[in-house]
Amino acid sequence: MAVSSITIVQDNKVGNCDLLSVHNPLVFLIDVVYTSTVPDALFCELQDSDSNVLNTFSAIPYEDSSTESKRTYAFIASNVLKAYMDDFEDFETDEGTLDFVENITKKFVLRFYIDSIETSIAFTAIHAARQFGELQALTEIYNNNNERYYTGKNNPVYIYIYNSDENNNISIGAPTSDDLYALDYDDVVFVDSDDSRFKIL
Repeated sequence: MAVSSITIVQDNKVGNCDLLSVHNPLVFLIDVVYTSTVPDALFCELQDSDSNVLNTFSAIPYEDSSTESKRTYAFIASNVLKAYMDDFEDFETDEGTLDFVENITKKFVLRFYIDSIETSIAFTAIHAARQFGELQALTEIYNNNNERYYTGKNNPVYIYIYNSDENNNISIGAPTSDDLYALDYDDVVFVDSDDSRFKIL
């Protein structure tokens, strides 16, 4: 048996969104191309963001190709990832404040290998669940899409904002681009002869 390539064919990402929910089935599919006999096992090494090995598992055979020497393996990751994520709790916060939610996400690396042939994938796992038929990648949260929130009259509502880069600065009440337009005495935006708006520098 000799393995010529290992390729992740289902990584669950969508575009640049690598934020994957773990409270529903999360399965990675990996193609292994080989010569001679079928590989006995495909190993999966679970690493944290610092490349520390947390544990090693075996993927399960999923499908054999009828046209080439290729076997597809499945690694069912949901329970494995949940076991290595810290618990998180909702908490009370003051109105109009921005607080960091501890332990809701964790970065992982999955390294698939047989002997010296390997491939890996890095992603961020999040304590979240998807509805039936939805993808595991939380694109609307990753992109912070505009959403409408409802609450009871005079009651607070929690709004979650995702920050994919710890170097980003997020604040509440920061001016938007519309807030930077110059206004006259009755709050009408100044425009020129071409109806272009004047911005405050």
